[in-house]
Amino acid sequence: MTAMTSVSDVFMRVHEIFNTGDQQQIDTLFWPSSDLLVIGSDPQEWWEGEAPVRHVLRTQLNEMRAGGIQVQPGPRQRIVERGDTGWGAEDVHLVMPDGQVVPARLTLVCVRDGEEWRVAHWHLSFGVGNETALGQDLTM
Repeated sequence: MTAMTSVSDVFMRVHEIFNTGDQQQIDTLFWPSSDLLVIGSDPQEWWEGEAPVRHVLRTQLNEMRAGGIQVQPGPRQRIVERGDTGWGAEDVHLVMPDGQVVPARLTLVCVRDGEEWRVAHWHLSFGVGNETALGQDLTM
């Protein structure tokens, strides 16, 4: 397992975890704090603290692997590192067993822990058009 010496490395680790199913890597991914926050795409997906986050990620990882879902990086990624804080966002593609691609967005806020970066906040969402979500178009 390579060290996560940049926020970019953290994103690569996330892809690796979901594509290999290596649950041991989850232990070093997250900032060990009760302040850790993960928000998923489902309205009920809001977890705070290291233990609940690790538990649900392990469970969902097993479910996604059993369902044959793979995670691939999409075309856009933006990463910023400032001192001991870093953040990034990227398009990700959830590839279903039949080859269908479900586009999503992953945002991470990371903190430096010694020489490595750890996830302090994670948000995964599916982009939904304003017309669908709000019933009206908004200026873009």
